[in-house]
Amino acid sequence: MKRRIPAGLALAAALSFLQPATAQQSVPQETMKKVYETVKTPYKYGLVLVPERDEDMVDSPTVFREKGKWYMTYVLFDSTGYETWLAESDDLLKWNTLGPILSFAGGSWDSAQRGGYLALQDYRWGGSYRAGKYDGRYWLSYIGGSSQGYEAGMLNVGMARTGGEIARPHEWEGFDAPVMTPADPDAGSWECYTLYKSSVIRAPKRLLGAPFVMYYNAKGSADGKESIGIALSDDLKTWRRYSDRPVLEHRRDHRRRADPEDGRPVRHVLLRRFLERKTVCGFQPFRLFVRSGPLDGLDGRRSDRSVRTLRQPFRTQIVRSEI
Repeated sequence: MKRRIPAGLALAAALSFLQPATAQQSVPQETMKKVYETVKTPYKYGLVLVPERDEDMVDSPTVFREKGKWYMTYVLFDSTGYETWLAESDDLLKWNTLGPILSFAGGSWDSAQRGGYLALQDYRWGGSYRAGKYDGRYWLSYIGGSSQGYEAGMLNVGMARTGGEIARPHEWEGFDAPVMTPADPDAGSWECYTLYKSSVIRAPKRLLGAPFVMYYNAKGSADGKESIGIALSDDLKTWRRYSDRPVLEHRRDHRRRADPEDGRPVRHVLLRRFLERKTVCGFQPFRLFVRSGPLDGLDGRRSDRSVRTLRQPFRTQIVRSEI
């Protein structure tokens, strides 16, 4: 029986093959079209998870498989800030909320913001979709901050872990300080205002020099121009920037490039990101992906020219990788 692939699955694939952007080569339009046809998700089902209160919001789902069932970590926003919750499903359509796994931590650096994203997931198309372990524990990265409100104040990246059952709602263990902040000595000017969503994956070939890679989006000022960067780690607790520049920068007609997820269908590398394009009526959200070869660099401006006709409305897509 063919395994069902979950729509809306937040996947990641290693960017361990990155080289400097000068190695980037143009991508034929027919190649981009073929990849797009493989990974597109044109079918809409509708709402599957709705908060109990009208004033609350849910965001950033990560769907994974455990012991024959589907589970989802997601971010819940109330009037205070972000928390991370867990839900379960038998068919990916009907979801049951189980409870929080990363709640507000009173009196700490992340007392009002703890929006998490599951790390080390098996991202292969047709794979297990299970969450991986490191040092005997499951891990997630998260937005952390002490200011109340919607993405208020200076936000940082934190890490949390658990040695318990991943399918059972319980509080994950955080750390006394964030692992990345806008004030870090190696932070670039493009990220010195605040940090946002992150995605942590394994890079077993260590071609960037570390076994763990983090994609994250950030901005350097209050005007909303977000870009995507990369950080590296040897132990998931200590992180260093790959570069003082983002790997994907915003263009003048894009307000932000955010929520990076990476994947590789066949031998082509995909980096999908959420953008908002400036229009006469405001900003229109949509998904756009860029492609890189196995050892190519990644330069967002060149890649945009290659995939300009491949935009589609904002949707999460599924890809596979064979690293």
